Amino acid sequence: MKILDANGQVIVAERLEEHRDMIPGEMQVAREALRILLENFPGYGWKVAADFSREVGGLIMIQLPTIMYSTLHYTIKAEDVSTANDLYKKVRSAGGEILERIKLRRGAILMPEYRDFRATLPRHGRGLRDLPQ
Repeated sequence: MKILDANGQVIVAERLEEHRDMIPGEMQVAREALRILLENFPGYGWKVAADFSREVGGLIMIQLPTIMYSTLHYTIKAEDVSTANDLYKKVRSAGGEILERIKLRRGAILMPEYRDFRATLPRHGRGLRDLPQ
């Protein structure tokens, strides 16, 4: 499913698992989290998913798929987010934390810095192993 934001930016909401699509409430939270990331850290290819199923208990998962392994996410517990302001602060903090841990600056992407970093990733596998999950 492709979604466009107010500026015409394509926002892609992806499935969490093959057998389960995100429900509308999850989609709304994931879309808002992605909007926050794009506003604060433009240019990066963020991926956001939300899972409010009973098995998981409510998670918002943030990832930079071009850098992080597919199983590695920065996770925000839904119980820690009770207002829109909480969501904004937690998501902005998560995005900044991811960038800082991989030694990229907070803010808009700088392509030379990003390219240099990508060149240091292993060629046989990609991603980082030491981010919080």
